[in-house]
Amino acid sequence: MTQKLGRHCTICSHDQHRQIDADILRHATGYLKIASRYGLILASVQRHAANHLAAALRAHREAEMLLSAETLIGELNELHLFARRVLDRAEEAGDDRTVLAGVEVAGKNIERLAKLGALGEIEQRLAALEHPEVDEGRA
Repeated sequence: MTQKLGRHCTICSHDQHRQIDADILRHATGYLKIASRYGLILASVQRHAANHLAAALRAHREAEMLLSAETLIGELNELHLFARRVLDRAEEAGDDRTVLAGVEVAGKNIERLAKLGALGEIEQRLAALEHPEVDEGRA
């Protein structure tokens, strides 16, 4: 029985394959520009990304989403602290109308934070992405 050999990946054997992989992961310029920058054809870059970098691309996109979530959570926390300070001042001044408005704003901020999901889980996932060696040590 004759064994059929698979197609040789031109990117895996390219002198600059690590830089090509980094460019694909960043995907800042698109596959066509990446291909022309390194003297490759578009199909080779697409095939390499699909066959050899699919998991890395998913992880990269997930990391970007988590970092965006962390930024959003930070912003919401700052807004919540501001609302709390205003609420405290209004309460000290006996300004019931502002107190009620502050309670409403603070409540909405808490709802927004809750909608972002389990904050502890997001922080754990971010830590795992930032320090993968810690996660590997547990396995």
